[in-house]
Amino acid sequence: MKLFSFISKTKRDDLKRALRMAIYGSIQNGLDEPSTVAELTFQIPTYVNQLNLIIGGFTLTVGGVFIHQTPKVTFSGIVGQNSIEIGDLLLISTIAYSD
Repeated sequence: MKLFSFISKTKRDDLKRALRMAIYGSIQNGLDEPSTVAELTFQIPTYVNQLNLIIGGFTLTVGGVFIHQTPKVTFSGIVGQNSIEIGDLLLISTIAYSD
């Protein structure tokens, strides 16, 4: 199901604004790359969840996990490097039916 096809233009604009504010705030507050990502881990769920988004009878909530430097995958092929982190931030969205 294409859940976001049910979102109104107003709610879509609110969501875009919330994400922009989270990103801007994280960049302003972060001292370096890890602290900026840690800020995003907090800011994105805070701003998005304040919207109380109900889309097509479903409620959307967002969470984040700071995964900087873990987990790592190992590989061969790049000189001088044999492992790399999978990512810095894991965003989790929960879409639940609203009765």
